[in-house]
Amino acid sequence: MGGKASHNASVSGMLGKKEREGVARLFVSRTAVTQREWEDLARLDPLWTVLSDNRKQFGKWDREEFFPSGQREIDVLMSSCGFAAEITAECSISAVA
Repeated sequence: MGGKASHNASVSGMLGKKEREGVARLFVSRTAVTQREWEDLARLDPLWTVLSDNRKQFGKWDREEFFPSGQREIDVLMSSCGFAAEITAECSISAVA
């Protein structure tokens, strides 16, 4: 048996209640910070946050270039899985904005 679940249970059993609560608070706190960081990035430079090309940082993505690049990525991914796909600019814009 064993595996990840039993390992986590044995590690958890080594910590007292206060330590487990401290770890949980730290995890929640770090998750909240990460979420705020992503939200800040999305407000500052939404297209670059989605597709981080250093040459396009600070608002240098042109929407006419950005959206077709996503379509190409999706086409490659979906065809590798045996599917055909198409995304629309309207869908992408609402997901980014």
